[in-house]
Amino acid sequence: MKTQQELHASLKPKADKHQQLSQALMSRLKMSRDKMSERYTQFAENEEQYASYVPTATVEKARKDSKDLPGNQDFVTLSVPYSYAAIMTIHTYISSVFLSRTPVYQVQARHGETEQQTQALEALLDYQLVAGRHQLPHFIGLFDPLKYGFSVVGQYWDEEEIQVRRFVDEEATFLGVPIPGTKPQKVPHVERIKGYAGTKLFNVRPQDFFPDVRVPLYRFQEGEFCGRYVEMPWYELKQGEVQGKYFNVDHARDHSKTSAGMTRDKGSHAVSTIPEETIESYLNEKPSSLFKGYEIQWKLSPKQWRLGDEGGIETWVFLVSEGGVIVQARPLGMYYSGFGYDLFLYEPDGYNLFPTAALERIRPLNDTLSWLLNTHFYNVRAALNNQFIFDPTMVVEKDLTSRKPGQLIRLKPAAYGRDVRMAIQQLPVADVTRSHLQDAQVVELMIQRALGATDNVMGMVNTSGRKTATEVRTSTSFGVNRIKTLCEMASVSGFGPLVQKIIQSSQQLYEGGRKHRLVGDLASFSPTFLDVEPEAIAGFYDYVPVDGTLPVDRYAQAQLWNQLIQQAAAIPPVAQQYDLVKIYGWVASLAGLKNIHQFRIQPMDPAVLQQQAQLGNVVPVDTAMRDLGRVPDPGRAQGMGATG
Repeated sequence: MKTQQELHASLKPKADKHQQLSQALMSRLKMSRDKMSERYTQFAENEEQYASYVPTATVEKARKDSKDLPGNQDFVTLSVPYSYAAIMTIHTYISSVFLSRTPVYQVQARHGETEQQTQALEALLDYQLVAGRHQLPHFIGLFDPLKYGFSVVGQYWDEEEIQVRRFVDEEATFLGVPIPGTKPQKVPHVERIKGYAGTKLFNVRPQDFFPDVRVPLYRFQEGEFCGRYVEMPWYELKQGEVQGKYFNVDHARDHSKTSAGMTRDKGSHAVSTIPEETIESYLNEKPSSLFKGYEIQWKLSPKQWRLGDEGGIETWVFLVSEGGVIVQARPLGMYYSGFGYDLFLYEPDGYNLFPTAALERIRPLNDTLSWLLNTHFYNVRAALNNQFIFDPTMVVEKDLTSRKPGQLIRLKPAAYGRDVRMAIQQLPVADVTRSHLQDAQVVELMIQRALGATDNVMGMVNTSGRKTATEVRTSTSFGVNRIKTLCEMASVSGFGPLVQKIIQSSQQLYEGGRKHRLVGDLASFSPTFLDVEPEAIAGFYDYVPVDGTLPVDRYAQAQLWNQLIQQAAAIPPVAQQYDLVKIYGWVASLAGLKNIHQFRIQPMDPAVLQQQAQLGNVVPVDTAMRDLGRVPDPGRAQGMGATG
């Protein structure tokens, strides 16, 4: 068993072990990069289609050509953003299905764990969701498959420590005893405060992800390796080198310009925010002020690669620069099997290496839609620019080509006394694109049927005649069946394995000692806090998959519960079987009233109540009303006259 120091010493840049490992890592990256690069052009086209991007050079050329002709107005080709509308509709539905649940991470016991343990684990997972800011990576992770065909979400365990420096007043002391008469001085005081402890999520750009391409993408966990492109400030590596986390940092910095033949794909110019110019041109630092390399998780035998004496297969993490210098080598060290990444997929295609994105399927239709509208506008523009045939010997050409308001066209002396219609004649212009707008509606319907993003799902109810609530609900439910399957696929491929890793990481690294708010239906009625200790979350749990349907409308659900409460109150046998008080509070919270529990009566112990009455702190209700001159009359309703 090698120590960490011995491992780092054996991986010096000129050592044979370093050369062998570096060559093995870079060759695997190159194999993945060569295959993944086949999709980079399509990724860039999808980005441009989503952004409704028209190259600047094309726009400028169209404007220049338009201005060169007298009387012409600027004309710019439009890229219809219908793809954007359809994709955002599907994403809105899917994100609502996954992220509107309470709690988002719902689990169920597998081997008889108690309900209290399940509630404790859900409370801990909800804390990590909120405090760890998991929502934004989830929004991006649910969107990328529509744009690229898949999305990658990585995770790691983080224990934050906040260092705070303040200047406080401190008296001068001698041997720990304050010196009288001295004036306090401002001295620095540094505090280290424990921050968030839990799982952090991050998104990986599809162009920066390098799986083992010898297996389909949905089975990437069965591959030998997977990696991603990373950029880090050099000071972070130097700090980690002091802590024993990194090594060979200076050598990697000196050889950062030595590329191994792979460059990062920058994507489309329409949306890419990656600077073309290197950062040293701004900071005047050489070499680059950013470490650029790859983090690779590799299943290997430590004995085979002389990293240990064990012969089994383990998952190791390597951080290697673009120049092939290894700056980190460590075991992954997590209880979960596989890699620390999860892929979200929407299409159940089990044989293709790369899934097809939704934007790819509708790109020809969207291009056709753009062509129909652009040709129609071009024809209208041609009709607006009147076309004439004139005799230059009879008409002053300068007056005819002028576009000033109140235009007057002068005739030459040769045309005096002759029919003006013989001097000038307008050419008839026919609108041959009149039917393009109707054809555009047909193309829109084809896009909707291809993706399942119908008008009802978009929130635009068909206006042809009056519709009943049942008809609208039925048409909407049929319209979402296609998207429902996408949600179920994303639940199986992405959320299920991701939550399973979060659970196992929490069971392995969570130290406890904190109270966490109870989540779920009970929490909406009465907030409760639990002491979550490591023993409370032990066991085996499964993620509760979504069924792909939207959460029920809360207002309609509250109305239904209100009717049930009235019916139950009118039937004594039913009222005796249910706690109507708790149901009442839960229905109120369901309707959006978050603070109804503040108005609950807190019952007191009869002995304590009698003691308070003897002290004069409380009085009976009837005595208080009699003292105020308002004697209750059981036969009279206030303000309504006699009722008996």
